[in-house]
Formats: sequence, structure tokens, C-alpha cells
Amino acid sequence: DYDVAEADEVGQAISLSEFKTPDLILMDGEIDLRESLRMITALKDYSSLDDCGFVLISGHAQDNVREKALLAGANYFLVKPVDFELLKQFVQKYFKEKSLAVAY
Repeated sequence: DYDVAEADEVGQAISLSEFKTPDLILMDGEIDLRESLRMITALKDYSSLDDCGFVLISGHAQDNVREKALLAGANYFLVKPVDFELLKQFVQKYFKEKSLAVAY
């Protein structure tokens, strides 16, 4: 029930966001954690993504990795292997809370 787009790098993500402003970005941090953290920081600086949430998904479960992700600008940190039912509940809760926060 969601409109999903995929990007492989920061420039592509920014280009996509010019056509579709994302509400939530899920980022796989497994391949190169430092690059993923850099990407979050770069994307957070892009003004059209001000209201976008960031989730870093990583196989690194250490507390210091979680702390680095949150410092880089991730709103949430999920550890692999991903429990897809839990992810579904998380996304539903995120959008419910986001819609409740919208002022009319």
C-alpha cells in the first residue's frame, strides 16, 4: 500500500526527491556503514527532505553503531535480520504518528 522508489546513491536519491518527496527513507547500512552514515548526513542537509524520517537498517547491533547512526541523523535504527512483520508495524505506526502531527 506504499509508493516505493529505490536509489543507489545520494545524487540519485536527491534527484528522486525532486519528483516525489519521500516521507520515510529506509537505508541499508550493511555494505559500507561509514558511507551510509555519510549519505544520511548529506540527505538530511537537503531542504526538501526536512520532514522525511530516516531508518538505518544494519547487521551491526553494537550500541556504538546505533549511536553513530542517530548522531548522523537517523531517526530510527533497525538490526538485521529484519522481522518484516515488525517492520510493517513500525511503518504503520510511523505514518499514523506523522498524520496525527499534521496541523490543519
